[in-house]
Amino acid sequence: MPLDGITAKCLAAELNSSLRDARVDKIHQPDRHDIVLLLRLESSNVRLLLSANPSSPRLHLTEAARRNPSQPPMFCMLLRKHLSGARLLEISTPDYERIFNLRFMTINEMGDRLEKRLVVEIMGRHSNIILLNQDNRIHDAILHIDQSISRLREIMPARTYDLPQNQNKP
Repeated sequence: MPLDGITAKCLAAELNSSLRDARVDKIHQPDRHDIVLLLRLESSNVRLLLSANPSSPRLHLTEAARRNPSQPPMFCMLLRKHLSGARLLEISTPDYERIFNLRFMTINEMGDRLEKRLVVEIMGRHSNIILLNQDNRIHDAILHIDQSISRLREIMPARTYDLPQNQNKP
């Protein structure tokens, strides 16, 4: 089912109301394009699937326990380093776009509170999952986009994150 901006806004509101203040318990990357966040709520644990799969990008709760590789990919290990134990503050979408912002509060090695953001862009073959710091700089992404792929927008570590160009679709 195609995802439009209105549906994305409603999905973000529904997920936000049910997952706000959840703690990140575990993070898995069962395949190249998918991330599964195991979130701990007061009364239960839930799995949130984030997928940048070009043929079926999506974001939803799932009960399916997927098999994970014996050696986690680098992006998964980076997410574990930055988001394990983090508290989910909010899930939102900017201006009815097919982009989901998952804001987390984390504590670094020095004991400082830091805000991190996991951005899930649901845009067909251009879908991506991107981890940002509090200064809107990219830690890493599940799919790197350099100047040889796009001159308009780079998705590479240490670059400033920019929203995708507006396509002016109704």
